[in-house]
Amino acid sequence: MRQLQALALSRSGASRLANPILQQLVREGHRDEETAGMLARTHKDLWAEASDPDERRVHLELAFRQYADAFDATLGYWTGINAATMALLLGNVAVAKTIARAVREQCLALHKKDASADAYWIAATLGEAALLLESWSEAEDWYGKAAAHGRGKLGDIVSTRRNARLILSHLNVDTARVDACFTVPPVVVFAGHLIDRPGRAAARFPASSEPAVRDAIRRSMATLAPAIGYASAACGGDILFSKRCSTRPRRRTSFCRTTAISFAARASIWERAATSEYWSGWNDRYARVLERAAEVVTASEQRMGTGSTSYEYGFRWLDGAAAVKADELETELITVALWDGIDGDGPGGTSWAV
Repeated sequence: MRQLQALALSRSGASRLANPILQQLVREGHRDEETAGMLARTHKDLWAEASDPDERRVHLELAFRQYADAFDATLGYWTGINAATMALLLGNVAVAKTIARAVREQCLALHKKDASADAYWIAATLGEAALLLESWSEAEDWYGKAAAHGRGKLGDIVSTRRNARLILSHLNVDTARVDACFTVPPVVVFAGHLIDRPGRAAARFPASSEPAVRDAIRRSMATLAPAIGYASAACGGDILFSKRCSTRPRRRTSFCRTTAISFAARASIWERAATSEYWSGWNDRYARVLERAAEVVTASEQRMGTGSTSYEYGFRWLDGAAAVKADELETELITVALWDGIDGDGPGGTSWAV
């Protein structure tokens, strides 16, 4: 349980809190590869975060020692390849290449024995070993195979690409060829108009425009091919965007999952809509969007009024969550807006979001 706690902390960026938990586990005799490797990872993270050169050196040396000890004890290839990469970053080129050769032979044997078992990580490790041995074409070949095995595994792909970039940066080699193997699609956050209510004085998004809007969203999504889409679940542009996210054909390593935001002010719109013939069908679409979303977040349980505050809060939440995800995946954040180009009715609307 403590190991899982440390894993959760480190994955959420709190390696400084995870580190002492793992140190205590190792002191108690838990020297299995998973625990020792996780401890090494926290030192690697702390090395990356630190600005003081002496502190960076200490954490890098500790990361190397923990990875190397785990590899010596278990012969696990993932701690081995990380030990090799840490050795290179410390300037110990001979040690890095020695470990990389040993890991390479081990992974080649595993690949030959059963190409399906851990196929992604074996190919990715062979790619990293080839980089450490400065076999550029071989690295590109193995990374290409890893990408084929890792379709949809964005976290794994980002981790692999991050290590490759570290190695190439240290060797002063252009990262473009490796980056091309691991294309991480953008994260998209959506802002858009509600469909017009009956009797609206100035038409903005009339129901007659829905087919054209739907086509425009389809074209935009086909071009961007995002990994993840963030949107509210309001009637109009939000639902059309979210529906397209959930039905867009998947391409190579990319996939689209939607995070829908629901909060009280907009939930109350749907309750009123149920009594209006004009809104017929939107309630069902709303339910389907929430059902198909990879994640549904209720940002507030309070039933705020229909004023601008709730809309502003909702988009700030979406934009922030999307930005965090884009940082995590080390990819681009793109905002897609359904907007008539005119100043809106007040803060929190689409023109404000733009």
